[in-house]
Amino acid sequence: DFVDLNNGRFYVGVCAFVKVQLKDGSYHEDVGYGVSEGLKSKALSLEKARKEAVTDGLKRALKCFGNALGNCILDKDYLRAVNKLPRQIPSELDLVKAKRQDYEPEIEKARYHSCLERQKAGGRQHCEMASDCKADQTEAAAVTVDQKQPNSSRNTDSSAIECDATYQRKLRQKQLQQQFREQMEKKHQVPVVTPSSEQPTSDPPVKHSTPAAAQQDLAVEEEFFA
Repeated sequence: DFVDLNNGRFYVGVCAFVKVQLKDGSYHEDVGYGVSEGLKSKALSLEKARKEAVTDGLKRALKCFGNALGNCILDKDYLRAVNKLPRQIPSELDLVKAKRQDYEPEIEKARYHSCLERQKAGGRQHCEMASDCKADQTEAAAVTVDQKQPNSSRNTDSSAIECDATYQRKLRQKQLQQQFREQMEKKHQVPVVTPSSEQPTSDPPVKHSTPAAAQQDLAVEEEFFA
């Protein structure tokens, strides 16, 4: 409620709401109030006031039950007799029972099944990744082998995969490129004519381009495969 400081001493008032509920579900609640006056420590003043407020609220809530609970609190003789009773000596500590055991068969079974499912899912993913890697490796190996094979082996392989039009088109294009390169190499191998030899000035300079026959063949090939 309040905290006042007067001449170096604290005056504190605390309000507490206490609810007491029995095992059968019945309950009562009430308000308790505690006051601490004249202490120099603020923490001690708050602690004392809170304890008094909770104790007062607990007593008021228990009184609402009546009968044994309420009447015993009001009976001072009963309280004195209870306070004079000898306290029970605590039993010796058993180290075996001191350890906490939370073993429940159903929970352990559920954990075991979930662990198995995770392991199976992880194994499936690992197998799928391994199979994908192997497939990629086999495809790469097949491509490298096809690149290393000579033209004769490619011709023999082409008869086995006639159904693949795209492969045939690519193979034909490579053959035409090879023929064009051979023709260009033959042109470079022609002996150079000496300057003393007479040449008609009207002839244009030789341009290293694709011959007309090769161009016609390429056009016919493209129209056929298109």
